[in-house]
Amino acid sequence: MSVQPAIISSRWKHYTTWQRLAILRELELPGSRVTEVSEQYGVHPRTLYRWKKELKQEGEEFLEEDLSELSLKVEELERENQVLKGTMTSGNLPELSLRVKELEKENQILKDTVISLSKDLMLLKKR
Repeated sequence: MSVQPAIISSRWKHYTTWQRLAILRELELPGSRVTEVSEQYGVHPRTLYRWKKELKQEGEEFLEEDLSELSLKVEELERENQVLKGTMTSGNLPELSLRVKELEKENQILKDTVISLSKDLMLLKKR
């Protein structure tokens, strides 16, 4: 997939975020060279490296925000789970038992998501 450079009458070329991402994806292709991609799109190699660095930083910030929000949600579900387990002595044991099981499933899904996002964040930091 090839992205055509933006056609702009000014002397500076301006690329949208999506165009930059597409160009950076081309850099990830096997056998792709920075100089070739740079010449193809009329972008200085240093600019490509800067775009890549900015993308990495933005990705890390996004994942860290997602991770902290999910961690808070996991803590909230664990507290709610404990409260529900504590109230299971009353007569509504079957409904509460079902709710606890639902919360445990949701909690596990969130924990798995946190682990997955943590791995993604570590991969981004390694690049």
